Formats: sequence, structure tokens, C-alpha cells
Amino acid sequence: MDEPTSSLSDGEAAILFGIIDRLKARGCALVYISHRMDEIMGVSDDITVLRDGSCIATHQRANTTIAQLIAQMVGREMKHVFPPRLGGSPDPGAVPLLEVRHLNRPGQFADISFSVRPGEVLGFFGLVGSGRSDVMKGIFGLTRCEGDILLAGKPATIRSPGQAIAQGIAFVTENRKEEGLVLSHDVNLNLQHIAFQHAGPLINRRRERQTTREAIRRMKIRVSSPYQRAGTLSGGNQQKIVLAKWLQKTPRVLILDEPTRGVDVGAKYEIYQAVSQLAAQGTAIVFISSELPEVMALSDRLVVMRAKRIVDIYPCAQLTPAQFISAATGVA
Repeated sequence: MDEPTSSLSDGEAAILFGIIDRLKARGCALVYISHRMDEIMGVSDDITVLRDGSCIATHQRANTTIAQLIAQMVGREMKHVFPPRLGGSPDPGAVPLLEVRHLNRPGQFADISFSVRPGEVLGFFGLVGSGRSDVMKGIFGLTRCEGDILLAGKPATIRSPGQAIAQGIAFVTENRKEEGLVLSHDVNLNLQHIAFQHAGPLINRRRERQTTREAIRRMKIRVSSPYQRAGTLSGGNQQKIVLAKWLQKTPRVLILDEPTRGVDVGAKYEIYQAVSQLAAQGTAIVFISSELPEVMALSDRLVVMRAKRIVDIYPCAQLTPAQFISAATGVA
């Protein structure tokens, strides 16, 4: 089973774990692959750590800890799963960089209203199918919807991704293989911004190579060369390429949809650092995740969605994980 819970809710994952227990009781041998450490510790008898294509170690579950496994996965000790937040809290009186009013698309979402201020990380949480990703596609111009979108307090017309990009919005999709990368292409980090970086009809190849190498170094992307095909890289390095492409030109608003799905612990930490740095620079960030501990740790406020609508918007420090899950499921 290779990342079998990546698109499952907590309740659905619990059903899967019950099935695994029954298979084990019948004598079935299972290989379970996951980046979620609590799952590995919960279902495994023996745990093998792989890094860079090599087997690092195999442990009995009772004789190891999550901290030891993480250290072997990333090749160094990590004292914190989430990096410290850079800068102070966002100014509650600042004009929102992104404001959405009564956004609707029949069958996908209804009456969506929220705002994000400069330097704020606004989290989105909900079960699979709650409508989170559809809302973001509407904001980015991938789908047509009704309602009002304001950027820095001014009405914005966004009918295509090109218009969104031109107005400073970046969108890291949840489906990197089909929507975020050209897998057969080399590690080119300039595709989003060719029109903005090059004057005239010709591409400046020297500048393109320079910006690509700088981004590889900044995001710590592990490649043999800038000409390596994106499809041959690990999931974590692919995701860092998707993020690095948008960061070639610092966005005013950055939408991250499941940015750490299928990504190892070390790459997750580097993505979290990039989010913190961008927020400290004043970017407004919308962070969508199915992993509640992740979205609670990174966000200033958390939007909970259920059945295609917003339930409410909560300050993260005021509710417990159980209360957030209750709001997302509608079950006390």
C-alpha cells in the first residue's frame, strides 16, 4: 500500500486500518508506505527507513521512536517538526490583500466569504469533497464563478489564470503531476513568468539558467543538473519545483493546496520554512491541508468547510483538534 491515506479523511483512514488488522490476522503480509509517522507507528511491526534510494536501517516498532526515524529519514536530527514563525502577527487593521465575497459555483461551493491580510496564513480545513480546492480554482480563474473578489481593497476581474498571475496571485495545485509540472520537461522554473522576464520575442537563455540555478539552491532541490527531467525526481523535489516556480516573482497572494501531500519529513520542513519567510515578507497565504496538526501549526486563523460551505473561521489558538474535527464533520 503506497500512501493509501493521502486522499482519505480521518474516518476513512480508520476504516482502512481496521481492514489492515483483519488482513494481518488472516496471515497476509503487507508493505505499508507512508510519510505520516503516526500511521507508520500505528500499523507496522517492522519499519525500514529509505533515503536517497538506499536502505538506511530496519527497526522493530517497539525499539524505535518517531524522532529516531525522522533523523534517519532526513540525515540529521530535527528538534522541531514545524519551524518557528518569522516576524510578528499580522496587523488586524490592515487592508486585506485578498477578499472574497459571496462566491458561488452551483454544485461545487456556495456563499464563500473570507479575507486574508498581509503576512497572514489563513488555513482551510475540511473533509475530502468539502469544496476547498474548487473554491481556490474559482479564485484563480480556472473555473467561472459568481461573486466578488477584491485585491488590496479594489475589485478584481479574474476570468483566467493569466489574469490572476498578472495581478499577483500564485496557485500551487494539489495535483502536481497533472496540473503543476511538465514531467517530460527538464527542471525549468520559468514557465509561469516567461512573459514577465523576457522582453521581445526571444527567450533569454542565460537569465533562464541563472534563475533556475538560484531557485534550486534556495529551495534545496536535489537534482543532478538543471536539465534533469522533472518526472525522474522524488515527490518532495517535484513539489519544491512547483513551489519554486511561483516564487521566481514574489506573489502578493499565494494559494497552497495540499503542498506537502506525499512529501517526506525533510522536504515538508523546507516548505514550511518557505511559507514562514513569505508571510514575514508580507505575502497573504491561503494554506489548504487535510492534516489538521499541520494546518493548525502554520495558520493564524482556520476556515472550516463542510458540504461545500464555510462553517466558520476560527483563531487557531482558541480551539482544540477535536473541536475542529467536530466542525468539519458536523458530529459532536
